[in-house]
Amino acid sequence: MGDPFVTQLSIGCELHPNGTSRRFCDAGMDGEDFVSFDTDTGKWVARRGDKLTLKAQEILNYNTPVAIKLQFLLRTTCVKELNSFVQHGKESLERQERPVAVVFARAPPPAGTPAPFLLVCRVTGFYPRPVRVAWLQDGEEVAPGWRLNSSGILPNADLTYQLRSSLAVGPDDGHSYACRVEHSSLGGQSLLIPWGRAGAGAPASSWASPWGFWP
Repeated sequence: MGDPFVTQLSIGCELHPNGTSRRFCDAGMDGEDFVSFDTDTGKWVARRGDKLTLKAQEILNYNTPVAIKLQFLLRTTCVKELNSFVQHGKESLERQERPVAVVFARAPPPAGTPAPFLLVCRVTGFYPRPVRVAWLQDGEEVAPGWRLNSSGILPNADLTYQLRSSLAVGPDDGHSYACRVEHSSLGGQSLLIPWGRAGAGAPASSWASPWGFWP
């Protein structure tokens, strides 16, 4: 082992949607697994076979009182406190805000110009963060490539999120295009916002209502 060296410790617990939980206490050295604490047996387990790791395992397991306290902390206290945090923050954790989306052409070139232009799908006001935005060409999803670009998911001041996705389009390709938005707040449905060349000067928009989704 070189000198100096870096040690890291990760300790905590997780609650899963099916009601199960996971407790963990893992130590690492120089970016590699070192030893882990088994919460079922109350013993430290070596993650490597070298002499230093095995010696550390022996020393840690010799300190039985600390192991008992750590086992209680992870199996009882951690899960209990996490359940309490979840109940107090349930409203925030289950918050759902539906996205609003618009599609517009950015600086369309003059008619007859061969240069491509960008279609932009702006999606904003959604919560929680995960969202999927895709472009459809003649009803088929456009595959990842140079034509697509995304701002990534960005925060809004009201703690919702926004995203912009753009698609490079040839001025005379003759295809139809639409932006599709999928989000947990939409109840398994999708927003579908078509773009029409006849209305290139004005954005198309779509929003959610209790009765459905309209372009």
